[in-house]
Amino acid sequence: MSETKRFANDRHLPEAILKNIWDHLEVGARQGIHPWHLVGLATVENGLPRCRTVVLRAIHQQELWLCCHADTRSPKVAQIAAQPEVAWLFYDSFERVQLRITGKATLHATDSFADERWAASSLDSRRCYLAPYTQGQILPGPQVNLPDDLLNGPPTLDRSEAGRPNFCVIKGSIERFDWYDLNSAGHLRLEVTWPDGLPRFNWLAA
Repeated sequence: MSETKRFANDRHLPEAILKNIWDHLEVGARQGIHPWHLVGLATVENGLPRCRTVVLRAIHQQELWLCCHADTRSPKVAQIAAQPEVAWLFYDSFERVQLRITGKATLHATDSFADERWAASSLDSRRCYLAPYTQGQILPGPQVNLPDDLLNGPPTLDRSEAGRPNFCVIKGSIERFDWYDLNSAGHLRLEVTWPDGLPRFNWLAA
């Protein structure tokens, strides 16, 4: 089809797309202003999908994983413990590119990986784990889920350590990339998997 000529450039070579994905994930994990810093994370509970926005905290290209942080009291932690299959959804509204990542997630609360991620957390981020109420708990009215003394700023380093028992890391294996380039002249969709440790590409109908 003649329409495919529109995509005859390096950006639409599979290897170039894969590099672009990794580059965006790396930057998204570091920079809060990047469109891939906030990501949709979908889990399953009793056969029903549950989705929320989380912060991309780190990725590892060679070991094929990405991670976010969570409160051990969060429903998504219990959902992953019961059923580890998850999906992550990224979207860049400027480039009009969507990325879905699927794989299994593991929970890390008391191991060295959790300790490493806790040490890398800012004091402002640690403030969340001092929340007095369990996420999703019914409240009598609108109320910020933070101790009164932390409403206007982060805790001290010593104060933040009280939140460490509530902290865990959700680490997702990367088993499949589903990359989708939206364009009014025609969309492109590429699947990337690693069946033998090396990337395998399949163009999919969009």
